[in-house]
Amino acid sequence: MQINQIAREYARAIMQFAPDKYFEIKDYFAKITDCITSSVTFSNLLDHPVILSQEKYAAVLSLSDGSMPQVIEKVIYDLVIKRGVFLVATISNEMDKIYKKKNQIIDASVQSSKALSDVEKSEITAAIQKKTGSRAVVSFSVDAKLLAGYKVKIGDNVYDNTVRRQLQMAGDILSFTNRV
Repeated sequence: MQINQIAREYARAIMQFAPDKYFEIKDYFAKITDCITSSVTFSNLLDHPVILSQEKYAAVLSLSDGSMPQVIEKVIYDLVIKRGVFLVATISNEMDKIYKKKNQIIDASVQSSKALSDVEKSEITAAIQKKTGSRAVVSFSVDAKLLAGYKVKIGDNVYDNTVRRQLQMAGDILSFTNRV
């Protein structure tokens, strides 16, 4: 099985058995991921073949405040035994996808040539929500390479309303008509 598929199955199980603890689990998984990425000692402890699985499990559980549902403790134990604790970040991402799909939340990004005002941001967010029929979490960024206008990415769809793109399209049309 592929790593993403394994992570997806763990995420489905977690979201099925503990959907009300989503945010707590996300925070706990973020702590684990942070410890793995920032602490070489912790990472080596989890990866060391001589250290017993129970000791690794205790180390991972020590990051919790003790209020984790039993199903999460079982998932962590399973990941420790199968040497899959490093999948926690991927599992967390898959949980995000499930949560957002269930609650009809979409991610969108908007690039503009200049910083947008709060009014412009709220208008763009409202337009995205109206177009998709879902709540939108919109991230805004400035790209000086854009001449004017903005570029919106919603999922896999890109809506390019920049002057650069419009000039490019006009050039394509002119070059096509010159060939005919």
